[in-house]
Amino acid sequence: MSESLHHTRGIVAAIMATVFAFGCSHSRNQDTARSQEAPDSVYANAGNALITATFDTLRNSLLAAVGRSGFPEAISFCRVNAGNLTTIYADSVVIRRTSLNYRNASNKPDSLEYEVLTSM
Repeated sequence: MSESLHHTRGIVAAIMATVFAFGCSHSRNQDTARSQEAPDSVYANAGNALITATFDTLRNSLLAAVGRSGFPEAISFCRVNAGNLTTIYADSVVIRRTSLNYRNASNKPDSLEYEVLTSM
C-alpha cells in the first residue's frame, strides 16, 4: 500500500475515532437528555456528513498536490496542511490525527481512541 494511501486511511480513521469519541464522551444524564431531543441517527448522519466533507477536502487537496509536484511533495503537503484543512469543519467537534502506528507523539491515541482503533 502506498504511503499516501496509508496516510489518508489513517486520517479517516482518526476522524472516525474522534467523532465516535465525541459521541461517547457525554455522561449518562447528557445521553438521556440528548435521546429526548433527537434520535441517534441524527447524530450518526451528522458525523457521517462531517467525515465525508473532511475526507473529500483532504483527498482533493492531496490529489492536487500530487498533480502539481508528485508523491514526495504530496506527503510533505499533507503533513503541513492536513491539520488546517480539518479545522474547516470543526465547529463543535475536535478533529485530530491519531493512529496505532503513530510517528509523532502528539498523534498518540488516548484510551478511548485506542479502544476504537483496536476494534476496527
